[in-house]
Amino acid sequence: ALEDSGREGCPIRYLAYNGEVVKLLAGKIISPSAFQLATDVGSNIYKVDLKSLNLTNYGNLESGGLGSCMNNKMELFYNDKPMILARHPNILSTGFWQWMSVQKVINATAIQFNCSGANNWKNASTLWLHGYWQYDWADNYNHVASFDANSCIAQIDSKTTLDIRSKLKQDFT
Repeated sequence: ALEDSGREGCPIRYLAYNGEVVKLLAGKIISPSAFQLATDVGSNIYKVDLKSLNLTNYGNLESGGLGSCMNNKMELFYNDKPMILARHPNILSTGFWQWMSVQKVINATAIQFNCSGANNWKNASTLWLHGYWQYDWADNYNHVASFDANSCIAQIDSKTTLDIRSKLKQDFT
């Protein structure tokens, strides 16, 4: 803050003690014993009941528009490395991201996907779509209001959507 920065010619500097490493932690440390193997979804996947730990403010994935990042979602770090939100398709072991194929744009708030893997999206209330919906250089998140697993059509929540039709119509019609 300005009041903590000293004055011209006499700046205030905050430094670690010789040989020490400083970490500023604003999060809550979760005991490893709180994590349980999620046997219903596959191996090497763990889950934790955050509500039982009084962690209920998960933030959100709202898109802020061009030039303003508003992703204030909760983050999880393990051994000082950020973990990636659950997603499909997964990020490859090489670090490259995979993308779902949009089969058809129904209208400005409805998209039909290739059903490969999408039929596992059972709980649309927690489903978000991350992509380049309007511009090739600006990604954002759209909340899914409903998802029909039979037709693989996602109905986007009108409160979070950008006009996906204008961009996708060029590419997928």
